[in-house]
Amino acid sequence: MEVPPDAVRRLWEREAGRNGRGEEGSGLLTVLMDAYDASVLTDVVRGFCMSRLLRAFWTAVLVVGPCQRLSADDSPKPSAIPPKQLALPLNLAAPVRPRQLPPAEKGPPFRYTEATHGAGSVKYVGDIAVFTLQGTPEEIGEQTAVLAREVLPPLLETPKRVIQQFGLNYDLLRPVATAAATAMIGHSPERFRREMDALAKHTSADSSLLYIANSLTELRRIGGCSAFLVTPDRTATGEMMFGRNFDFPTFGVLDRFSCVSIVRPNGKRPFVSVAVPGLTGVISGMNDAGLALATLDVYASRDGSAKFDMNGAPLALTYRQILEECATVDEAKALLEKTARTTWMNLACCDRNKAVIFEITPKTVGVRDPEGDILRCTNHFVLPDLTAGVRCERFRTLGALIDFKAGEKFTLEEVHRCMHSVHQQDLTFQTMIFEPATLKLHVAFGPGPCTKLPLQEIELKERFAGKQ
Repeated sequence: MEVPPDAVRRLWEREAGRNGRGEEGSGLLTVLMDAYDASVLTDVVRGFCMSRLLRAFWTAVLVVGPCQRLSADDSPKPSAIPPKQLALPLNLAAPVRPRQLPPAEKGPPFRYTEATHGAGSVKYVGDIAVFTLQGTPEEIGEQTAVLAREVLPPLLETPKRVIQQFGLNYDLLRPVATAAATAMIGHSPERFRREMDALAKHTSADSSLLYIANSLTELRRIGGCSAFLVTPDRTATGEMMFGRNFDFPTFGVLDRFSCVSIVRPNGKRPFVSVAVPGLTGVISGMNDAGLALATLDVYASRDGSAKFDMNGAPLALTYRQILEECATVDEAKALLEKTARTTWMNLACCDRNKAVIFEITPKTVGVRDPEGDILRCTNHFVLPDLTAGVRCERFRTLGALIDFKAGEKFTLEEVHRCMHSVHQQDLTFQTMIFEPATLKLHVAFGPGPCTKLPLQEIELKERFAGKQ
């Protein structure tokens, strides 16, 4: 259903005045996607069976016999899954729409303990926890482990909760997920594994949990998300603006423990990452050159590529590599093209002058340019060679807002209202706007929809230079 212009006008006026009238604004959309083909068993099984290192494990799994599904309270059901259904728990990369998940229980508010450890620290800017991490991979891993020691245990349980949320046997599935994650991480720069291993060492955690957490996007896609990029010709400041909502089930912890991390790796570009502690990869971030990016799940492609290819590098780690090594959109494209990719994904990306959407598959890195001076992105491909004909309502709404503002320039506040107009209720627990030219981040966290909250501005230039 297309959004009529009068509805857009009412939405815009309501959101513009919501603070003065005490209104929250319910958001125009809550529907995520149309139905998709959720079966990727063939691709996953082929990936495992083709790996020599995993053949022995694969054989062992087949010999073990049928596994049991778990009910919501983790108590075994009376009957086991018949042998012919043994493969069901191995369907790692099947897309699951967030609305299929039950609402997470909301935990009490959390505040990090401000502290320093070595060259690292955690301090607050307003209500936003800001970690500063720097040095070698081992030093960054240790700093994360010590400064985030209060939250890492529940965060490292998240992969388990994701798996169990779908009624799957975690004990059986974990070795398979670990093997897949370990194989994929082997295709990324070794420094990332060293950082994860150091973090695990200083938390007495199993490093395999970190491997799974940093590959979870590829192993189980359950995210939503929206992005809205306004090029310099259409902003009131004359500089690029990049709005982004991160929509994902919180499992009762992700919203509470969200943070901003300023990372200064030795010999690499400094960057900011918006996520949670323990995520070595990047899902939303910007570096000191003003190169910004954010990932958005995709659930269908027409290029005939595998839905899951274990011979690729985890995309979140590739995105971090981009921020550490690239300064422009063109450099990011070159790195993406030479790096093996695991699955379908949109990557919204901009530098100070140029904005694109990289439509990524194991076969292809497509480049989608702005519609005029603006780019919108949700959870489907648009390029003719990749699109599966899917359009979500959030994508249509952003298009209607672009039409409504035709010929006019967007302010920061209006980009914020655009992001609020496409929130997904409790799934939207992180929202942000990057300003690449001035190296500023505007961000809000909290129980969804966090788009109703005021944005906290964080100056990055001095922090990237190590002066704050």
